[in-house]
Order: sequence, then structure tokens, then C-alpha cells
Amino acid sequence: MSSRIYFEKAILLDKKTSKEFGVFRFKMENIPQISRPGQFVMLKLNLHPYPLLARPFSIFHAEGRELSLFIKKVGVTTNGIFNLHAGESVFIYGPLGKGFPEALGDKVVLIGGGSGIAPLNFYAKRYGFKRFLVGFNTRIDDIFSLLPKNVEIYTEDGSYGRKGVPTDYVEDMEDFIFACGPLPMLQALKKKMANKMDRIYVSLESMMGCGTGLCAGCGVKKSVGEGYFRVCMDGPVFPFSRIEI
Repeated sequence: MSSRIYFEKAILLDKKTSKEFGVFRFKMENIPQISRPGQFVMLKLNLHPYPLLARPFSIFHAEGRELSLFIKKVGVTTNGIFNLHAGESVFIYGPLGKGFPEALGDKVVLIGGGSGIAPLNFYAKRYGFKRFLVGFNTRIDDIFSLLPKNVEIYTEDGSYGRKGVPTDYVEDMEDFIFACGPLPMLQALKKKMANKMDRIYVSLESMMGCGTGLCAGCGVKKSVGEGYFRVCMDGPVFPFSRIEI
């Protein structure tokens, strides 16, 4: 993966939003061309002091000079992003972190929950998949339409697709599993697939202040030995067997 990191202005081309989630497509010169599935970027609304810090977002898709982010509305920065109009700009730096093992294609089962579908969608569109299971609390039609064909959609309230959560429908198999989503989903996956941990890779969602390892605010405990990994530098993608969550 490229070690080059860019800081550049990104112009919003368009967006599709629901009450809670949105996909935002930006145009920029360099970052989309070197991004890999599983990597993330740091986004700052403007260069003014508030909000002070940039925020991390996994890459939903990148091609040519276009980069898309899948964002959950949770705070000041994300509310500001949802209020952007086409033609307005933000500042993005990246790509950052280590991504998924590449080109396993039809040997991979992808499991995503909520905003955790972002890096998996990027992988699916670049390399393909055997199964792609995504879970949400309820239906968000405009967002579902952007996902690859043959994706399996699960909603907890049963309003779209099958009722339940993706981990309810995972089988004990020999394939690789790439997963990203809420902590309870990852813990359920760990419990269900305890004998296949060496074939599971997880992308962790973590708050962080810098994205480059300086603030040390995104630690995850190592499963063997003492100490912590930094999600931003050592991840965000980890073999599940190497971390304790």
C-alpha cells in the first residue's frame, strides 16, 4: 500500500441521505487514486478552530478522482457534513491505515453493521465476494440502492430484507470473513466463530484525534502479550486473533 498521505480540498459532488445515514461523493485530485479497501481518511469541515479536530471515516468507494464516504450522523462534524450542498468543500487527508488482505474475492464473506458497511462495500466493488451481509436497525432505501447486487440485507425491526442481525445467519465455514460494525456485533461473531479466528479480519471503528499515531487515543488491547495496538497505525484492519475486544 502507498505510504503517501495527501491533505487536499474535497468538493462535494452529491449526497444521498436518510435520517441517520448518508453517502457523500467528493471530487479531489489524489486520495481516491491510491486508496485501498479498509483504509480511512480524516475529514475537517473547515480550517477554523471549531470543531478543532478532524474526524475519521472509512472509505465507502474510491475511483478515479472521486471518493465516497458513508457517514452516520452523530455530532457536530457529521451534522455539518449532512448540511453541505453540492459545490461546497471540506478538507480531507489520507489515505490512512492498513486495509484488508487483497484479491481474495469469492473466498470472502463480508459482514457489516451500520456505518461499518463502508470499508466492506469498497472491498466488494473492487474484488468481489462470496457473501455480503449487512445489518441496520431499519430500512434506508436510498442507501441500500448504492450497495452491490446480491447483498443480503437484515433489519432488526424486519422492515426490509430478513429480520435479525447478520451474525444470526453466519455459518461455520472455511472461508475468510471480513467484518466491521458495532462492538456487540463483533463480539457475537467472535463467540460464534471462535474456532476460526485465524481466518477472520475485523476493521475497528474508533474515535481518534490525529489518525497518524501521535495522540495515542485509539488503543486496542493485544490478545497476546502486554500493551495496545494503535487503531490508526497498526489497523484499522486486524486479524481477529491478535486483538482483545
